[in-house]
Amino acid sequence: MKENNKNIVLYSAKKNGFLASYKDKGSIAFTATFDPRLWKALQLPIEPYEKQKAGIDKLAEVFDCEVLIVEAEYNVTKLDGSDFERTEREESMEDRIGALLNLLTN
Repeated sequence: MKENNKNIVLYSAKKNGFLASYKDKGSIAFTATFDPRLWKALQLPIEPYEKQKAGIDKLAEVFDCEVLIVEAEYNVTKLDGSDFERTEREESMEDRIGALLNLLTN
């Protein structure tokens, strides 16, 4: 199975790293953590980014970052090397009871 993903990350050349976390400290103060390893970076799929582009771009500006697209391709195989295909999970009795309880409590 092959899978392609496009994600958005924020990179700061001054910090020599990717935005790994940030926290709003109230008012207009933030703390941010940067990490040189891409896999530690906060990532956002491209579709949600496009919906909130203005806000993410402003966040990048606040942290003095540039917005980058990371495109990754994954090849998923079984341990024996054969192809892996996702199978649809059948709804269980537990799922049905959970849905009923959710319906009754709302």
